[in-house]
Amino acid sequence: MKNTNYQGLSNDEVFCTVFKNDETAMRVLQAIFPDVKMSEVLLNTAGCEQDEVNGPLAQVVVLDEDEKKHFYSLRMGKESDDIGRLGRFCKSKMDMTMFRLIGEDYFDEDCGAVILCGFNPFGGDNSVKEVSSYRSTKDPDLVLPGQCPLIIINGKGEEEGESSEMKSLTHVICGDYSLNEPLAVFLKEKIIAANKKLNLVK
Repeated sequence: MKNTNYQGLSNDEVFCTVFKNDETAMRVLQAIFPDVKMSEVLLNTAGCEQDEVNGPLAQVVVLDEDEKKHFYSLRMGKESDDIGRLGRFCKSKMDMTMFRLIGEDYFDEDCGAVILCGFNPFGGDNSVKEVSSYRSTKDPDLVLPGQCPLIIINGKGEEEGESSEMKSLTHVICGDYSLNEPLAVFLKEKIIAANKKLNLVK
C-alpha cells in the first residue's frame, strides 16, 4: 500500500465495510481474545450501528467451540475522541444489545467493549499497551463479575510478548501494512478491497 492514498480503518466507511465481513470480525476478535476458541459469528451489526457523535460501532456475537455465546463490540478510536465518553457509549450499547437478546439475566454472559486506537490514548507512556476496566489491580486476570469490560488497545504501545496476530492488528490500526504476517496480509487485502468498493482510491 506504499505510495497509494488508501484510507485506513479510521475511516468510518472503510471500518464498516471491512468489519461487516464475519471472517474479518472473528479473526480480529480472536487476536484480542485468544483464550476464546471462536467457531462461528451469530450476529454482526457492522455498518448498521450509527451514532452522530460516536460514529460506527460493530457489535458481534460469536459462538465458541463449546457452543457458548460471547458478546463483543469494536470501535476505532480517533485522536479527536473523548475516549472515556466513547467507552461509556460502547459499553451501554453492549448492555442494550445483550438485554435485547437475552433479557434481564444477561449479566453472567462473557462480553467486552473494545476501542482500537492507532495512536497513544494514554499520553506519553508508550509502555501501556492495553487497559481493561473492572479488573483487579492485584490480579490482572480477575475480571469483576456483572460488568462489561472496556478494553482500550494502544497501537503505539510496546510489542514485547505480543502474539503475531496482535502485533499484526496493532500495526494495521496504525496504518502500517508492512508486516508479512497472516492477519496483517489479510486485513491489508480487506482494506484495499474496501477502498476500491467505496471509490476512495486516489
